[in-house]
Parts: sequence; C-alpha cells; structure tokens
Amino acid sequence: MLSGGAVPHSQGANPSIDGGITPAYVWGGHPNKTHYGCALQPNQSVGTRKKKKRPHTMTIIILYTVKIDLEGLNPIETVERARNHVVSMTGNLVTPTPIPALALVTTAADALEAADLVYQSNRGRLDLLARNERWRELRELIKDLGGYVQAVCGGDAEKITSTAFGVRALPSPPELMPAPGNLRAVPITKLGEIRLRWGGVRNKKSYVIQWTDGDPLVEANWTLMDITPKNFYTRTGLDRNKTYSFRVLAVGAAGAGPASDIAVAQPR
Repeated sequence: MLSGGAVPHSQGANPSIDGGITPAYVWGGHPNKTHYGCALQPNQSVGTRKKKKRPHTMTIIILYTVKIDLEGLNPIETVERARNHVVSMTGNLVTPTPIPALALVTTAADALEAADLVYQSNRGRLDLLARNERWRELRELIKDLGGYVQAVCGGDAEKITSTAFGVRALPSPPELMPAPGNLRAVPITKLGEIRLRWGGVRNKKSYVIQWTDGDPLVEANWTLMDITPKNFYTRTGLDRNKTYSFRVLAVGAAGAGPASDIAVAQPR
C-alpha cells in the first residue's frame, strides 16, 4: 500500500518521469507505459476531481401567535369583540369544541351590555363596580378563548384569523414546550372530585388537560377536558365507580408540546 491509499498496478509499479511511482490503477494504464497524458493543476492530487458546488436551499416556516389585543377597548367594544369570536367560531372546523363554551361567552357579553346600560343611565358607584366586574369576567373569557385557539391552530395564521383573533408573526422559530413534570391526581374529600397538580413550564401560554376513563395506552381514547393558564385543576362530577387517567400538555407559541406522564386516580 502506498501513501494516500494508492494501490500499485498488479504487474508492478511504473516508473514516472520524476523517478517516483505512478499509480497506474487511476487510469487503468499498461505496465510498459512510461507516462500518461494527464495534466495536473498545481497543488492538485492525483485521482481527485473538482466538484461543482450546488446551491443550498432553505425552507423558512413562519409561525404566528394569537393576538388578544383587548387594550384600549371600552366595555361595548369588548362585547362586540366577544360576539365576533362567537360568530366566527360557531361551526368552525378549526375549533370544534371551544373552551370556554361559546354559550358562556355569549352570556357574559349580554351581562356586560346590560350592566353598562344600567351604569350609563344611573352613573352610580355601585353600578360602576358591577359593570367593571362584568367587564373583567368577559375579558378573562376572551383571553381563555385565545389560549384555546393557540393550542388547536399550532401557529397557522389562516386558522387563527378564521376565529376573529388577530395574529402576530414570531421573530424567530419558537421553542417547543417541554412536557410538564410531576403530574399528580389526588381524590379529595368531596365526593366525585379529583385534584390535579403539575410542575410549571416557563414561557407557556396555557395548559391543555386531557383525560380518559378507558385504556390510557390507546391514543384514540384521550379527549380534551379543559384548557387553563394555571398548573392546578379540580375536576368535579366524576363517577365514583370509574378510574380516570389524566395527562397535561404545555402550549407555547408553536402550539402544544409533548404530553406529560399519565396520572391515574379514582374519586371517592
């Protein structure tokens, strides 16, 4: 074996014009040939080729996040915004099971509209407090609705705008949220209730809680239970004769991350 991995011809090495060894295997040369018509460029190794560089292609995927944008809206404008969401999400295949329920959002919008009418007529202090409380409740429902939209749309601008929410392009590819850790499901003293708690995830927007009373190893058995911004939750009205499995996913700008470990419990 020669230096550089060259193997001499089977009938012996060929003398070159400079007294060295010519690797005949490169051209399939004849053993009696003293040199070959192969011109080398300066500093170019024998048997190498210059490869053409191919242009690199890059696919850029832009993800979007839900833009709640309630700042600057007065109570009646907030009512109009809520009703726009209800209309846009009713029958929308992108949002088959809105959380909170659209009926709840409608009820809260009607309550704020009525409370604002009372305040505008009387201008009383208690009327103002009542109006502002209804206003706060509706704003919270809209924010929760935005969290649900973010979870199911996965950064798709067209899907988000179909729900009457605005969008904001993310400046860089967002980090996928990790799975929440240390999920616990504990039956509490109240009948038919289980309390969930898990480790918080930084930079999350909300948490998706899924559950099943069937085989937790069958993916099709899992259904959406609720979406919450907090890392604890109490489920009520459960069947005391059933065992329930729970898991939690953290939702970020890129959508929901992987699911947590499964917690299993049976209510008292």
